[in-house]
Amino acid sequence: MTDNQTANNLAINFAAATGAGAWPNIDRAKLALELRLRITSPSNVNQAKTPFCGPAAFWHVLAGEKPITYVQAGIDLYNNGECTIGSLKIKPGDAVRKSAPLRGTGHADWVTLAGLRDSGNSVLSAAGLFGGNFAGVTVPGTLADWFTKAGFGTVVNKASVTLSSAPNVQASLVQSAKTYKASGHRIVMFVDADVLDESCQDDEVSLWPDHWITLQTDINDKGELSYNDPISMWVHSWGEQKTIPVVGTKPLKKKYFMNKFYGFIAVKV
Repeated sequence: MTDNQTANNLAINFAAATGAGAWPNIDRAKLALELRLRITSPSNVNQAKTPFCGPAAFWHVLAGEKPITYVQAGIDLYNNGECTIGSLKIKPGDAVRKSAPLRGTGHADWVTLAGLRDSGNSVLSAAGLFGGNFAGVTVPGTLADWFTKAGFGTVVNKASVTLSSAPNVQASLVQSAKTYKASGHRIVMFVDADVLDESCQDDEVSLWPDHWITLQTDINDKGELSYNDPISMWVHSWGEQKTIPVVGTKPLKKKYFMNKFYGFIAVKV
């Protein structure tokens, strides 16, 4: 039996069980179905209109690499209001557990994404007024720590909240992501979300990084220092596989991508 089959059976048995869980506004059957859909296709992990792109990247990778762990975490969160993955303890506060899924999220994504993000908040709840801003931000060190505690054997953090002004440094960072991807690592990239917007993907300036995306394919370019040549790739974001550039008929020069690329985290089981 494969890991996916075992995880699928866990979800089926969970759906058939009875009893109230720790999330009064989460439907057991919907949660079970959505957990199954996400191990079948991890791209179904969807932050929707929440700012939980960091948790989305974490659970997207986990669902693909460790489907049994992913499903069991969702079940434990529902049943007990908390779960442990390796040494990563996830225990969201009452406000999150008692709220219905917010901002278009599915039941599985609310339990896992909001649950994980809220576990690290001591002041602002992901279910509260500030859930769309301060409470949702995930810095690189936090995301890397989640992967490490969740038992990934290799976690390399090459992400930063600041952007290097030296093109060769940025180009080397892109090349490093390509190298780790080629060696079987999963790559989560820290970017300015404008790189996913056709109207501003080629802006000269980026103010800050505000989004995590997961690399789905190789990064295609014409060499490390080919700043004026096109770059392209597929990534996971907002429950979909998206292309960079956004429109294939409008190429994106590598120098513009580098203007919005704040590094990456590479992980491997």
